[in-house]
Amino acid sequence: MFENDESVNRFIQLKRSIAAVLFVFISSCLYGCGYVVTVKIDGYEAFLQNYTKYYTEPPITDSENSVAGFVRISDDAYVYGAPFSNGFAYVCTTSEAYLLRADGTKVQLSSVPTDAIWVGDMYMYGSLGTVGVRMASGKEIFSPLYRSAQIIGNTVLACEENCAIIYKNGNYYRHSMKGSAYLADENHVFCDGLFYGTDFAEKRIGNFAYADIPMENRVMVKTENGTVGFADLMTGTVFPQRYLGARRFCSGVATIYTENETSLIDASGTVLYTSENRDIGEKSGKYFCYLQNGMYGAMDDTFTDCTDRMFPYVRYEKAVESYLIVPYATGESLYSLQ
Repeated sequence: MFENDESVNRFIQLKRSIAAVLFVFISSCLYGCGYVVTVKIDGYEAFLQNYTKYYTEPPITDSENSVAGFVRISDDAYVYGAPFSNGFAYVCTTSEAYLLRADGTKVQLSSVPTDAIWVGDMYMYGSLGTVGVRMASGKEIFSPLYRSAQIIGNTVLACEENCAIIYKNGNYYRHSMKGSAYLADENHVFCDGLFYGTDFAEKRIGNFAYADIPMENRVMVKTENGTVGFADLMTGTVFPQRYLGARRFCSGVATIYTENETSLIDASGTVLYTSENRDIGEKSGKYFCYLQNGMYGAMDDTFTDCTDRMFPYVRYEKAVESYLIVPYATGESLYSLQ
């Protein structure tokens, strides 16, 4: 099944995603809907955050063999790179480590722990099971006394045994908790089954509590009988539909789950497409990634399949530009959906 955000340990996921170095070698063989010709872009790495991509070697100049959407911002070749966040990415060459800005300029670093986990221009560090957070400038946000920490954009969450603390824009906000908390994005925190703003004000619309973070002026809400619906944040209207589950709106479309079917609806609640055997992910561009019988495929916005094969794994459960990123034994490939 596609990941359920509420069941993911965000700190562990963050550590794994940052630690992963995504080496991509793309073999040559273009055939319509298939692997894209790129003819040996050696040392290629994808530093992916919000699907922004960087390469470490010049692209093939032949327009037929180039991959759209890849922009070179630095002449350095990296052996490691963290995803961009808040305008910065931590990168390492064979001789130095520094922060790379999105415009390609550098921020030099000094006196940083060797085991630091970078997110933008902040890093997590610690020992013996505790963690703290510092800025690249050396300013300490949280001392290394907390059991977990998470950074998204300019928002930092640190958790003690019975307390969650948010740092944002120079301010601290505390909230008692019985279980766990994680940042859903840089403006929302999920704590003990409820969504809050980063000031820990509970997120509700009328009598309905948020069931997800808002997207495209729509938010999923919990109904009185345990099902979910959607609310319009502009008008405050709560739609009468009751679903067993749903995904947030992306590009005007949301996935909803009923007893025996998975469907796509538009902003008015009109059903656009229904399947009894596909779990359909969020729309990206004009494409949907779906899971069927344990294998991944994709269809376009006319609900026509655009993969001529299925894959046991994909890097992201959505299209990146017009590609699926497909892992294989020694790296990853881009599978064109066009």
